[in-house]
Amino acid sequence: LAECYSCHRLICERLTRGGVHYDDGRSVCNRCRQTAIDTAAQGQPALLQVRQTLARLGLEIGQVETPLRLVDQQELNRRSTKSYSKQPTGMACHHTLTRNGQIVERQVEAILILPGLPREHFAAVAAHELMHTYLFMNGFSDLEPVVEEGLCELTAYLWLKQQGTPEAAYRLGLMDKTDDSVYGKGFQLAR
Repeated sequence: LAECYSCHRLICERLTRGGVHYDDGRSVCNRCRQTAIDTAAQGQPALLQVRQTLARLGLEIGQVETPLRLVDQQELNRRSTKSYSKQPTGMACHHTLTRNGQIVERQVEAILILPGLPREHFAAVAAHELMHTYLFMNGFSDLEPVVEEGLCELTAYLWLKQQGTPEAAYRLGLMDKTDDSVYGKGFQLAR
């Protein structure tokens, strides 16, 4: 039996009413599929809501609309430059324009997120990636990975704490239990 990528339940008719298998090797149960984000058009309102929630918490990402692309695991793996991130769920893509060795502009290319994630999972990933964007746009691009990822995980945590849903509580529990040397340790230090 396959395990759901998001909620980690065994996918079967009795527990989850079945599920969907993706070409990139992930499986998502039909319980999670009820709120799944499958297109960028579905994801943009969730991304906007996360931005608005973070702004109410005092973290203003900025006025620039963030382009969103849903991509499979292979593309995220291919584009990842972080050796400590083995199977990324999302990624913030940015670049700088320079003139005579000086940065003249910072640009957000897109936030990339896996398709098929349930809304709470998608939004937590979006919050994490929006914090990467905030750090980049404000010139904090040389942070140690444990600090940067810790701040990004803390941002996802703060968003999830605002939700008050069983799905958010489950994701918060996963964050509390992780022993990852970068994401987990960074989150514990940031919190």
